[in-house]
Amino acid sequence: MACADLDRLKSGNILRTCFNQLWDKALEINEKSGISGISYNDMNAIVNILRTDGPDIMGYAALPPTIDAGLQMATAILDPNKERMKANVKKSVSLAGGAGGASLVWICLGQILNPGILASAAAIFTGGIAGGILAPVGIIGGVSLIVASLYSTMQKMTPQERTVKCHAMVMRAIDKWIKYGDKTDLTLEEKQKLMLR
Repeated sequence: MACADLDRLKSGNILRTCFNQLWDKALEINEKSGISGISYNDMNAIVNILRTDGPDIMGYAALPPTIDAGLQMATAILDPNKERMKANVKKSVSLAGGAGGASLVWICLGQILNPGILASAAAIFTGGIAGGILAPVGIIGGVSLIVASLYSTMQKMTPQERTVKCHAMVMRAIDKWIKYGDKTDLTLEEKQKLMLR
């Protein structure tokens, strides 16, 4: 294992510990109030703390884009407002970097959405129209498809189920960053391997 890999492992695990401590505290407060799971506002508070303090804790200038995009997607999972959810998904794509960022978001969402929806979105992101001047059209179409599916899926889940998915999203983003760094130009083969995990 290279020094950079060990550094990412150490930093990622430090951030994971901080996230889990904030998460557990929010769950404890909510349980005492009779609330099940983590709310959108709870997740926003956790994300704000991690964006402010996380880089110092990790020894970085800023949160790695892969982790930041995962936090943004986790926030979107809990969002009860469809338009704001759409804005959060778009923001997570831009945080991770355009079409490459969209592929990372797609991988993270693999555990939540129907594989057929993901395949359609992936075709839009990586298909013939995703290159050249029409790339923004493909990305916008893919984001709209993901948002509609994500919103529909989340509305059918209990608060506890959404909480589990949200936590899993953050853990997956941290795992991806530890393993790959901020590589956003994943090949189709790499995407398929990641989807199978």
